[in-house]
Amino acid sequence: MRLPSTRQLASELGISRTTVVLAYEHLLLEGYLQSQVGQGTSVAHDLPIPLVLDQSEPPADAPHPSVLRLAERVPSLQEALAPLHYAGSPRGAYRGGEPAVEQFPYKLWARLIARRARQSLQQVAHYQEPAGYFPLRESIATHISITRGVRCTPEQVILTAGSQGAIDLAVRTLLNPLDAVWLENPGYFGARGALLSAGARLIPVPINEQGLDVAYGKQRGPDARLIWTTPSHQFPTGVTMSLARRMNLLEWARKADAWILEDDYDSEYR
Repeated sequence: MRLPSTRQLASELGISRTTVVLAYEHLLLEGYLQSQVGQGTSVAHDLPIPLVLDQSEPPADAPHPSVLRLAERVPSLQEALAPLHYAGSPRGAYRGGEPAVEQFPYKLWARLIARRARQSLQQVAHYQEPAGYFPLRESIATHISITRGVRCTPEQVILTAGSQGAIDLAVRTLLNPLDAVWLENPGYFGARGALLSAGARLIPVPINEQGLDVAYGKQRGPDARLIWTTPSHQFPTGVTMSLARRMNLLEWARKADAWILEDDYDSEYR
């Protein structure tokens, strides 16, 4: 990073230029700054390690440096969330959660973004509501009332940075550590990671041709506090939960006072 001239910095700080010159010279001698003719003074690219670290050998009886200690659940979380990292993976067909992005109208989208930015930059420059940009929440409430019959107000819509953030927010709000949770098996690995991070006790429930096996879940986890499900388009099998199975699940959850956390995965395509 380039530093201001000694004259400019002295003026900004209201001090003598001689003081600034001496400070710059001191930092140059210690190796924290570098100066080249015609390019001014800038922060050194490499720190002068010998000046900030003692290179001598520690005594034999010196204690070993402490190891960074993380929460016990971190290794299991790393394993559970590993499939979420797409960087470096090959592109192509049959990738979950990724549409044909090459078909997206990028030029039109860029023009719309630029037009909107010119009109609204000033009004969105301040902190927004914690639940998200209110006009967008209004649009979402209207959209799902038409497409899904969901009756809600914009105040009941919360925006997150992505589905994983929404899942994490929901499970941390609804669950206590060691609460039992039905989890579709096979199911979405991101949900498993979020549930583990919340300290939930997972009960894998199999999927059959009608979707989540509610009878199995009631037998294995009668005390479940939450059910995770993708009824519209089960991930990854693609099964759609039957109406009879949905009614069975709703009735049991009502009696058990349990939450149903629905991931409305790909319902528009169904």
